[in-house]
Amino acid sequence: MHIVYAYLRNQFKQSGNGFIQLILIHILSFLLLFLFNIGCYICGCEDHSSWLYTQLAFPSLYPLLLKRPWAIITYSFIHKGLLDLFWDMFILYLFGQRIRAITRSKHILRLYFLGQIVGALVFCILYQFSPPFRGIAADLTGLQRLFML
Repeated sequence: MHIVYAYLRNQFKQSGNGFIQLILIHILSFLLLFLFNIGCYICGCEDHSSWLYTQLAFPSLYPLLLKRPWAIITYSFIHKGLLDLFWDMFILYLFGQRIRAITRSKHILRLYFLGQIVGALVFCILYQFSPPFRGIAADLTGLQRLFML
């Protein structure tokens, strides 16, 4: 176990490993939310779990966004299931390797968060005109669109 921890810590501290850092942060946030859900289930407080997801998820209405501005950043770190986490991280890894080859490593995190913010704003605008949709996370879609250019 110590070897795994040392390896992950080394990967996280290594410069130029922005996408690996993002993947590790996504996995850690998934595990923390999963443990919180289990704790709420054991204690019989499932409403606290849904309240936390509501606070961290990106709202579709403008007034709620003004009350929860942190949701622009936190929504991409929420994964409801293991399959959702796997595919998001798989796509992030694939496109991350290609973008890393094109750009410098210090621009990777900026690019990710810019894609995340633009994706959130596009979702907020499109939600007003279309029915609700599900699919790939907006930040990963932003990275894909950038790669296609």
